[in-house]
Amino acid sequence: LYVAVVSRCWETDLASLEAVLRQQPAHLRYLGLMGSERKVERVRQELAERQVDLSAVDLKAPIGLPIGGETPAELAVSILAEMISVRSRAWQESETAAAE
Repeated sequence: LYVAVVSRCWETDLASLEAVLRQQPAHLRYLGLMGSERKVERVRQELAERQVDLSAVDLKAPIGLPIGGETPAELAVSILAEMISVRSRAWQESETAAAE
């Protein structure tokens, strides 16, 4: 499961992240949040106040690889590139474990 939270409102982001994290999906491979560092920090604080545990999840925030994109299309490419990187890393780790 790959989840990218991309909305214009931090409250919507918060509700979305909280819903995903409370379900604790075992097959969650990627969880990303788009936004400024300030917005990300606020969402993290709000989740902590709601006692939502982020320790078991590698929240990618701000979302995407730093490729210097500015347009919506470039940002989408950077997000998908990050997801592909995560998927590739997981595949490589499983291959290494199978070989041992």
